[in-house]
Amino acid sequence: MIALPPLTSALTLALAAVLATANAGFETVRASQLSDVERLWDSLNGSDNHWVRPDLEATTVDVTLGVKSVVVFEMQSTVAVSAWLKLEWNDSSKAWKDSADPAFKSIKVLHLSKMQLWHPDICLMNSWAGKGAGALEGPSAALYPDGRIVWTPSSVFEAYCELDLRRWPFERHECSLHFGSFTLDSKELKFGKVGHVIEFPAQVGEFIVESVKASNAFLVEDGAESFEGVKYTIVLRREPGTYNAVIFAPAAVVVILCLASFLLPPRAGEKVILGGVNAILICLFLIYFAHSLPVLTNQTPLIVMFYSASLYLVCLSLSGAVVTLNISRQPHSAGLPWTAKRILSGSFGRVLLLSSYIEQIMGVDLGPCARQSPARQSSTGPQEEVPVVMHDEMDPQSEGLASSSTEIGSKSVNPNHEWLLLAAAIDRVLFVVYSLLFLVLAIAFHV
Repeated sequence: MIALPPLTSALTLALAAVLATANAGFETVRASQLSDVERLWDSLNGSDNHWVRPDLEATTVDVTLGVKSVVVFEMQSTVAVSAWLKLEWNDSSKAWKDSADPAFKSIKVLHLSKMQLWHPDICLMNSWAGKGAGALEGPSAALYPDGRIVWTPSSVFEAYCELDLRRWPFERHECSLHFGSFTLDSKELKFGKVGHVIEFPAQVGEFIVESVKASNAFLVEDGAESFEGVKYTIVLRREPGTYNAVIFAPAAVVVILCLASFLLPPRAGEKVILGGVNAILICLFLIYFAHSLPVLTNQTPLIVMFYSASLYLVCLSLSGAVVTLNISRQPHSAGLPWTAKRILSGSFGRVLLLSSYIEQIMGVDLGPCARQSPARQSSTGPQEEVPVVMHDEMDPQSEGLASSSTEIGSKSVNPNHEWLLLAAAIDRVLFVVYSLLFLVLAIAFHV
């Protein structure tokens, strides 16, 4: 064992003695302070009953709401607000700043359970299914020398909210939280300063808290008694996020598929298949909306109305596809009426980009009385195109009609080509009409 020098041993013993003395002094001071706190509380508590409101006059309560996050439940038409509620009031019977005991001067605050103090029975008055009536649970209350009491309970407040889902998922909601007392009327409980704090201004979940408005003018009349309260109006805005990809991208696909069916050849049977796939896609989205959104009598979302209208339009386009298929595929022994043919083979048809179909049927057509002779038709196959010599046989009236044509050939016309031109014209007209209808629906949705 190594022996320490006498000087080192003396210093070590002296340091140990100092530390022991300091620790004993600290424990003595701490014990003294604890004793002072106990004596202070005993002197303040006395024979008071914390179940009885201490003041004869109305107690004024200052309220501050701290919003942390908000969740909206569309199916129940409710809003859940995770927040803390800071309540401040004065209890003159619990003040000690004017106490004659000098030991109480050093005590700046007392932390007490809410069960040791009288506290106003404030609750959420518009709570959903009774939640919130007894939800104000929290940490200890702070009692200050001037009798001011601060209690900050926290909870998830669930309340009814009249949702406006017409612009879903771009909607904005105004939801209210009504705080008050069902037992203390305006003669016993009044609300003073009303404030709010948004702890997380950035997005938390689907909704962003745009603003919070507070007012203490909320009164509930119950016969001869009136009850004051505090109303917090929270303005929420949904950030669509993935809804743009999940809902609006398929909406664009629905429009494109519907319009593309009109650009296929009139004889293409794929038009019916394309329309059927489009109708099934829309029905699946309508089923999704039925399970995701509440059934409201007067607030059908515009996006649901868009898909519903698109389903009607797709069904009509399927009917149009069946009509054009029948017109273009069935054999015809006679051509189009002369007036219809002249309109479709003129500038109107060229505006509809039907030049390729017009070129198939352009030839000599002397009018409704000068059709092709049946003797020139083949009995076993399609009609042959037989040259016609017409310059010497045309009367002046027929010559005028022929000269008004945009292109004059020397071939007879297969009547099936004329009906094919009609089917193509129907498709092009429907393409223009549907483009305008979808444009109107898109504008109506964004207004």
